Amino acid sequence: RRQTISAGYQFFMFNFTRNFGDSYGHGGFLGYSAQLGKRTQFSLQAGATRLESLGLRSTQVDPVIAALIGINTVQEVFYGISILPTGQATLTYTPNRLHSFGASAAVMANPGNGVINTSRNTSGGVTYTYSGIRNLGLSANVFYMKMASLVGDHQAFESVQAAGNVSRRLNNQIFATFSGGNRKFLGAGFSTFARNSYFVSAGLTWNPNSIPISIR
Repeated sequence: RRQTISAGYQFFMFNFTRNFGDSYGHGGFLGYSAQLGKRTQFSLQAGATRLESLGLRSTQVDPVIAALIGINTVQEVFYGISILPTGQATLTYTPNRLHSFGASAAVMANPGNGVINTSRNTSGGVTYTYSGIRNLGLSANVFYMKMASLVGDHQAFESVQAAGNVSRRLNNQIFATFSGGNRKFLGAGFSTFARNSYFVSAGLTWNPNSIPISIR
């Protein structure tokens, strides 16, 4: 009654409409979750993904040819196969019906961010949720993320993000959601990326009681 075992298969297809290249992949995972006492829930998922990728990468020109044409690097087509271990762990502690604390970490394949095409995404963070105000849900979170390229030139982005979220119940099935926060890039080697940025968002969520709001 307190433990769940799961297994799954995933197919990936990342296609980049304004850049040359794409990635296809297959993955599998096993999952385990358990209720640890009355207040703590733990879940773990582990697996692997095999990706076949086509893209562009920079390569050095022969010094003799470079001296003749004045170009040191050129772009070449790159094809590669990557085997990526994947996993996710989550721990949730709910001391009472008003407060909830969560911590999570994950490693998975990601389509990238427009500069990096197909990446290894490593993330981890903590979340706090408060539900003691009628019709309102409040939460705050801090997350670290590193995105590293799996295709072509080695590139990496690291960022830290802090955000606050508000959810207001409008009726039994519709919620208004608001969020805002700050994102800071750590040592990104691209001058076109803002090192420190703020973001806000608003929306509506429809959640019929018979359908989960989050599908993984």
